[in-house]
Amino acid sequence: MIEAATGQKIEPGFDPTKQATSIFAATIAADRATGRLSPGQQITAAYLNDLNRQYEQGSTGMNPIALYLDKALAYLNQRGDRRTVDVNA
Repeated sequence: MIEAATGQKIEPGFDPTKQATSIFAATIAADRATGRLSPGQQITAAYLNDLNRQYEQGSTGMNPIALYLDKALAYLNQRGDRRTVDVNA
């Protein structure tokens, strides 16, 4: 899904300290690291929309999800499952 949304391919062994990463991918990785998303847990449209809403309502004025949200949700629709998507796909 990250590749579909950002054009960035992240494979096993990816090291963000050695390779540039999109803020979209970094945000998802941070949610995994903090436990908001469990390892292997599917990304859902609800998760993405909630994440987008949090940034929209935040005080920073920056929304790193907005640029990628439409493509990520389109990927979900294309796969025929509007609820979940495998982030490893």
